[in-house]
Amino acid sequence: MKLKVGAKIGLSFGVVITLIMILGIYSLTSLRSANEDLVKINEANQRMALANDIVIQYKSTVSEIRAYVAYGDQARFDKVESNFNQVLTLEKELLQMARPDKKQAVQALVDETAAYKNVIMSEYMPVAKEYNKELTAGNFTKSEEHRKKLTEIAKNVAPRAAGIEKTTDEFSNINVEAAKGLIKDSVEKADSVMMSSTVISLLVLLLGIAIAIFLTNMIRRPVVALTEIAKQYALGDLRNRVEVKTSDEIGELADSIRTMHTSFVDMISNIRSASEQLAATSEEMAASTEEVTATSSQISDNMQNLASEAE
Repeated sequence: MKLKVGAKIGLSFGVVITLIMILGIYSLTSLRSANEDLVKINEANQRMALANDIVIQYKSTVSEIRAYVAYGDQARFDKVESNFNQVLTLEKELLQMARPDKKQAVQALVDETAAYKNVIMSEYMPVAKEYNKELTAGNFTKSEEHRKKLTEIAKNVAPRAAGIEKTTDEFSNINVEAAKGLIKDSVEKADSVMMSSTVISLLVLLLGIAIAIFLTNMIRRPVVALTEIAKQYALGDLRNRVEVKTSDEIGELADSIRTMHTSFVDMISNIRSASEQLAATSEEMAASTEEVTATSSQISDNMQNLASEAE
């Protein structure tokens, strides 16, 4: 792949930035999941608190019923109805917050409590009121009759009352266990997210180090090689050729140095050829000079001989 140095560096940093973005997206997704878990835990805690309030309010209602039978206080009569209404209000709130798989059971609890309230307020409490009235007046025979009616009504509604108490206790325990389970799952998920984030962070760090080493070697090695070969050329040693072959700016520099080397070699070769030609020409000129000198000496001798003969 033919890439410039800048493109290689940009691509490397792009990979690192992409991994960092992936880590960020993963962390954001994990945080969103953790927030969803917190919402579920909060809802479970609210259901648990409602269930506990229902248990407490229901038991308080039963206590008020018994107290009214025992003391005949009108304030306790009003308190019984108020407590029943409060229980039903809490149960309806629980119905709205209940999980889909529990809504039917909660609705059944609401219906059962409403029916129980109807029996208590329309049958049991009026009889209890007459019982206390006759007992206060000293009519023990009539009060005993009313007491028997109370016992009969209580016997009839006892299974319903016990069922309501059992169901409310079960809902309280179920929501406690659900909250514990959600907290446990949330903690495990948080540990998993922490581990995954640590691993991804280490991978990003290692990849960053690897990219830094790669970029350093990618730039440093060819630059060092070109520096060494340039020093050799500067000293006149042209025996070695540039071996750097890359497709980036460093490769272009290497091509320029190779061209310069070729030019130096050609120039030296031309100078050598010219020197050899000059040496040959000089030898030829020296031979010609010797011939001229010999000829001149011969002419001079001949001239001298002619001069002697003339005398």
